Amino acid sequence: DLETIRQQQKVRRALEGQAPNPLVELLAGGLQSVLQNTPIVSGEVHLTTAGLELAFKSPLQSEWIPEERTFYFGPEMNGRTVALPQVDQTVLTLSTWRNVSEMWLRAGDLFDADMNDRLAEADTTLTTLFSGKDFAEDILGSFEPEFGLIVARQEFADGVPVPAIRLPSFALVLTQKTPEETTRELRRIFQSLIGFLNIAGANEGRPQLELDFDRTEDSEIITSTYIPDAADSGTQNAPLIFNFSPSIGFRGKRTVISSTSALAQQILNGADAEDEGGVTNTHAQLNADALQLILSDNREQLVSQNMLSEGHTREEAETAIDLLLQVVGYFQDARLSLSHDQQTLMLRLAIHVENRN
Repeated sequence: DLETIRQQQKVRRALEGQAPNPLVELLAGGLQSVLQNTPIVSGEVHLTTAGLELAFKSPLQSEWIPEERTFYFGPEMNGRTVALPQVDQTVLTLSTWRNVSEMWLRAGDLFDADMNDRLAEADTTLTTLFSGKDFAEDILGSFEPEFGLIVARQEFADGVPVPAIRLPSFALVLTQKTPEETTRELRRIFQSLIGFLNIAGANEGRPQLELDFDRTEDSEIITSTYIPDAADSGTQNAPLIFNFSPSIGFRGKRTVISSTSALAQQILNGADAEDEGGVTNTHAQLNADALQLILSDNREQLVSQNMLSEGHTREEAETAIDLLLQVVGYFQDARLSLSHDQQTLMLRLAIHVENRN
């Protein structure tokens, strides 16, 4: 009886309260509205040799979603994910439909006074960074609501500085509404941001970013690369910033904003995954093999951190980290999806293990 559960003080406070920040609202705002109204939630559990699958279903009615939360499912309850390009050694993909521009504009109805004050301050700063363009309407509003995030293991070419801590590369995959009108503006804004980073970096003694441009018949990419000094050139213990070569790329309506030029290039040239059809609002996948490789890349740092935080000897720390790597290796992937039709909302979680037969 969900109505009885909703009468519990802590549950009522959670369901009726405002999200503490925009990220929580983006992730769970629509689900909160459904749980405020649905009479029932059913669940299924499937445990097999291939892994564990959980499935939850709830009735869904469009009138349960208030106007300020139409950014979550779409005005006609038809917001669906975008198919993302396939990239080698991907550790995480997230594809979703969220009208972030509308959520930002509706902040007064969604967040408390303190959060709205902070958003107003951020909006002022972002407007300055984007050369007077309104962040919600002119920047966020220039993209379609469906977007994706790709995180992948990063490899370094011979002779370039390799950071002591090797971070994965990551990129936002966006779709412009009118690329013929906004590509030039986005190109100019990106170059201005790199100039701003160089000025700020020079004041703090950081290396400078060097811009480069690459155009093909149907795409273009603007990359920026940190110029190493003699001490960093070719080292295996470079500063953290050498994980980054901020880039932006364009191909038709597609826009890629990436932490590295290599990932931006892969996404622009990659083939989209097959569209599974239906109305999938959100889909996320974590791949254990790539995660294990990323952890292995940073094994020495993880061992050192374990020695400091746990007080272990080096041998004990190595045993603990190697056990962690072994445990990760037992898994294949984890997948989370949120989908719906006009009457039912479905949340699925699947954790798959490696077949070792």
